[in-house]
Amino acid sequence: QPQLPRVTSDQNPVFASSRLQLTATLGSETFTIGSPVLLNFHLRNISSTRVRVADHLAEYDYGLFVTDVSGVEQQRTDLGWKIFRREYHVLKSETVDLEPGEEIMGSIDVAKIYRLDRPGIYYVQAVRDAIIPAVPPPPSNRVDEAQKIAIEKAVSNRLKFTIVP
Repeated sequence: QPQLPRVTSDQNPVFASSRLQLTATLGSETFTIGSPVLLNFHLRNISSTRVRVADHLAEYDYGLFVTDVSGVEQQRTDLGWKIFRREYHVLKSETVDLEPGEEIMGSIDVAKIYRLDRPGIYYVQAVRDAIIPAVPPPPSNRVDEAQKIAIEKAVSNRLKFTIVP
């Protein structure tokens, strides 16, 4: 079971999905400062039942976490902070039903979310939000009740990459 990266914006309990498998790949292991760092995703339904996910925008649906070799999270860009704080508004809002074995793909330029302006070795990991619960929680108008609802997240593998001058 993959480890969930530390997520500081959620107040709800979080659990790693057993229904969805998130696999991440990079097109290269080495990138130059200022170049795109394209992270590709494959989100596969590994359960025996249909799983519904929200589909907004990859940068909104997937949370990224970039750390250096000592485990320190790197500085986000202005866009990265807006997305992280949910201050970035997306107009597209659809749902996708993934049948058992089906997958959807996406990609994000990590350099648009994190400042990768120093040479070094880094690690990136993604978390897929926007997974619709298998059993909807009971309706509640109370914030304290809503914060008790556990949120399912699919966690990717952790990838190592290098930034060079």
